[in-house]
Amino acid sequence: MEFLPDPATPANFLIQTPSSITFVRVRFASRLHGSLIEILTEFREPIERLRSIPASENIGRELWIYSRYGFWRYFLITDMLVEEIGSDGMPASTPVKRSVEGAGETVKEKPGVTTVQG
Repeated sequence: MEFLPDPATPANFLIQTPSSITFVRVRFASRLHGSLIEILTEFREPIERLRSIPASENIGRELWIYSRYGFWRYFLITDMLVEEIGSDGMPASTPVKRSVEGAGETVKEKPGVTTVQG
């Protein structure tokens, strides 16, 4: 693990294994138990900063948020999805799909997938 103390970097630290590297951004959440849509809205800037890191099969990006009570939530950030994961890295919820078609705050609900334009 390597810590990146510069606030201008998109990630706070890296987790390296022989086969992969994960860029992690850590943020405080005043309201930890929001929906994925609320998380996407509140943490738009760190999510976009993580998305500025090119991803591949061996390069991952994660947002970790924590509360003042010591509770954590973890999110896998891809170019098109924000998916909640457990502390073990396994999926914990339905992913939120990002629409590429334009900016806005329109939300479309479909069974199993929530599309957010923006």
